[in-house]
Order: sequence, then structure tokens, then C-alpha cells
Amino acid sequence: MTDHTWRDHAACRGHDPELWFPDNKTAQGRAQAAQALSICRTCPVQPDCGAEARRLGDVYGIWGGTRIPQQQALHHYRTPLPPDGLAPCGTPAAYRRHQRAGDPPCTACRNANTRYYQDRHRRRGQTA
Repeated sequence: MTDHTWRDHAACRGHDPELWFPDNKTAQGRAQAAQALSICRTCPVQPDCGAEARRLGDVYGIWGGTRIPQQQALHHYRTPLPPDGLAPCGTPAAYRRHQRAGDPPCTACRNANTRYYQDRHRRRGQTA
């Protein structure tokens, strides 16, 4: 069972929950998102909130002071480094490490790098 006591200290506690699920396609929704993000900036439990969104997986809205598409990017492409300080294979950073060393990238790194750039182009509205 997951410990949710961090929620007792959240800055959003007591605010309308709908504030964190704005419609970013409207001016009112963008203003709502800005208000939610300003509350998040004062929150002492931002990391716990962001971790909860990553744990839940398929969520939307604003969690941990970020919009979920931004949060997903952080989760997929900025995984914590292991104790040796090297990015694990299967990440874009490891792909670049292979390139710097002059080694051919492994399949997991090549796939991670491809996904990263496809997602990046999609987010920017570009075609790959």
C-alpha cells in the first residue's frame, strides 16, 4: 500500500480539484492552468505529487507543478542515474554515450533515441 500522507501537506488541499484539470484549448483553461501552477510553486510536496502521477501512469492534468505531457517526458527521458553515474542502456543519454565512445548503439538505446525524437517532433507539431 502506498503512503499518501504527503497529501495532508499539499498546497492544493482545500482548492477546487477541477483547477488541476484545465482545458488548455481555451483562454479560461489556460488562465486556470496558470493559477494551478502558481499554487503548485508554493507546495512543499511537489516531488511526492509528481511521483504519484508517474506511479498511477495514465493520468492527465497538472501534477507536481507540471502539466502531464511535460511530466511524462521527465519520467521517460530523465531516469535517475545508477550509482556509477552512467545512464542505463535504453535511454537517449546512453545512446549518446555509445556514440561518444565510438561504439555502435545497442538496440535498446537506438529504440529509446528514436522514440525520444519522434515524441519531440510530435510535441512540436513537426513531422518526422
